[in-house]
Amino acid sequence: MKINSIVKTLLELLIVINLVSCASFPKNYKDSISIDKKNVTELNGEYNIVGIKDTLKENSHNAFEKFYRSYGRFAKDTLKLDTLAKYTFSIRIIDNKKVNIKYLKNGKEFKDLVLKYKLKSNGFLYLKNQNFKIAGIPYIFGSLEEKKLRLRMDFNQNLIIEEAYHYSGALLIILGAGFDHTYRHHYEEVK
Repeated sequence: MKINSIVKTLLELLIVINLVSCASFPKNYKDSISIDKKNVTELNGEYNIVGIKDTLKENSHNAFEKFYRSYGRFAKDTLKLDTLAKYTFSIRIIDNKKVNIKYLKNGKEFKDLVLKYKLKSNGFLYLKNQNFKIAGIPYIFGSLEEKKLRLRMDFNQNLIIEEAYHYSGALLIILGAGFDHTYRHHYEEVK
């Protein structure tokens, strides 16, 4: 009986620790335009696929790795850029729940996504792109992976994509690995 209560307490503690450390966004966003129902279509446009700013590295991420990630962190579903081609992506708000994202190579579409979104009171558009992955049995023999994306415009009409990423795993309730990252990338509008 005493062992069951100890195990239960440990599991509850691990769940609380995991929920507290899950992917979250910074609160400072005064350098951008708040998005709401009235101006959500301002996100519509075509953008360079390679970002102009990166928060952690000198090189920039491409937007393909942000929206399209079907198999999880370890899969090879990233875009290999042909240096002679011009890559862009377009965003079009379909209605108050869906957004269309198209990837273009030299002006021709090669990937088309329709994702659900939600506008929140903090002025961001949050994508619901099902980037919550479970491998094995979490905290027994497995891991959790979560990736959240939100969009906004800066004052130069560039798209801001913020990504919050959380990964944690364990073996027999012994925490093995875990980390959180937050990225903020700016993508220049193609005029």
